[in-house]
Amino acid sequence: MGKYPIIFCDFKQDLNGKSWDEMFWNFKDLVSDLYGEWEDCLMESLKLPERTYFESICNQTATMDDLEMSLYYLSNFLTEKFGQRVIVLIDEYETPINRAYEHGYFNNANEFFGQGVLPILLKGNESLQYAVLVGITPTAKSLWYSGLNNLKIHALHTKKSPFAGMLMFTESEVDQLKTEVGSELELADLRAQYSSYIAGSKISVYNPVSVMSALEESEIKNFWVATGKFPLSNRQFPDGGLNVTVIEDLLNGAEIEFGLKEDVTYNSLALSERATLSLLYYAGYLTMTANNQFKIPNREVMMDWTEWIIGDIESPASRNTLKMCVEGPVSDFVKKWPNFTMQQYLHPKLVSKESNAVSCKTPERIYRVLLWGLAQHLKAKGWEVSNENRAGGGYVGICLRHRRRNMAVLIELKSSEKQDDMERDANKALKQIEEMNYRNPEGLPNIRTLREYGIAFFHLSSHVKGRYLELDGQDQWIEKDDPIMPVL
Repeated sequence: MGKYPIIFCDFKQDLNGKSWDEMFWNFKDLVSDLYGEWEDCLMESLKLPERTYFESICNQTATMDDLEMSLYYLSNFLTEKFGQRVIVLIDEYETPINRAYEHGYFNNANEFFGQGVLPILLKGNESLQYAVLVGITPTAKSLWYSGLNNLKIHALHTKKSPFAGMLMFTESEVDQLKTEVGSELELADLRAQYSSYIAGSKISVYNPVSVMSALEESEIKNFWVATGKFPLSNRQFPDGGLNVTVIEDLLNGAEIEFGLKEDVTYNSLALSERATLSLLYYAGYLTMTANNQFKIPNREVMMDWTEWIIGDIESPASRNTLKMCVEGPVSDFVKKWPNFTMQQYLHPKLVSKESNAVSCKTPERIYRVLLWGLAQHLKAKGWEVSNENRAGGGYVGICLRHRRRNMAVLIELKSSEKQDDMERDANKALKQIEEMNYRNPEGLPNIRTLREYGIAFFHLSSHVKGRYLELDGQDQWIEKDDPIMPVL
């Protein structure tokens, strides 16, 4: 302990910027602060040219070329002073490249950091004992930090990872923490919200920041966004390199299969689907299952997917409209919905006629993804979201179920050929729920009240038909006037 001098850099904390100039100035601040920490200790031992250089870094008058060498020279100065090689620790090393990709200055950042600062510091540096770079995304051998080589990569998901189970919480650790702080939160709820990551190919682990936050606040909610943003999350849906069908499957809780790329680069603004999914996996937006497939890991991350797809729906108007959908009255939702979502959450090009398509209909899956995304926000209120096979045969578009309150909502969707067809198609969708027996009580155990909606869409317009039903003593659904539910 204390044998080696340490150079520690927190790239996530210190290197941000919406432009290359801002990023570069932040790096100047970072190295100026680093040099300032060692100034009293080193200055007297430096030769005059070294002292001049040292002062230029502290005063932020150094040239770009001098700044590119700054971490390397600091390691030399420390080794000369203490007679020991240095240890370099860099947290979230990929932050400069992530931000550069996000804001469109990738080449500048990659040339300066990936082919300058880090290779100069880490390659052939006789003042270096060893370096540890921590991040969520694997380094790549071409273009992205291309100056680095001979790296030993320890990915947490690999079978022989020496860090499996060390950097995140295992379930036994979460249970122990819960007991020590006297938390009344249920382990099952913590698991559903924050677990399902796999380390060492077999150890189920929890997001530690979220678990600690939940225990501290005695509340299960979404803390994921507070830990930082992934660059793809700012790409407008569906311009994130993913097929809409893949997104629909993931939102439905399904597992998908793709070949995980071990080296992914941001060398193109148009990432392939495989590269996009790989980046989402490394960033924690997907987890690997026991059969080597991938899914969204937990409820907390599901909410971040939802934000990516439909944006923020935390406005009072949005919350009230969703509340009307599940709690009624049906007549109010029928009136409110058409003016609520289309223009707010769907980009016009997403619902426009596809090139060379004969039909003017928007693919129905676009609207299903939208509804799936909106429905995820109801999970925090105790609603389960599915499109499970009903006992009568077939799949309803969306099924929302609240077991404690014995309530359910069935939504069937249609995409119309023309705007004038929407009312007819909404009626067809509502009729289909009955004809296909989606409401069979065997498929909705313990459900006593039911709201059904048929929603038809044409581009950015929609039309809704709905009804409210109660189950009588003979297990028959009886349509009734929808009462206003009490606020819970």
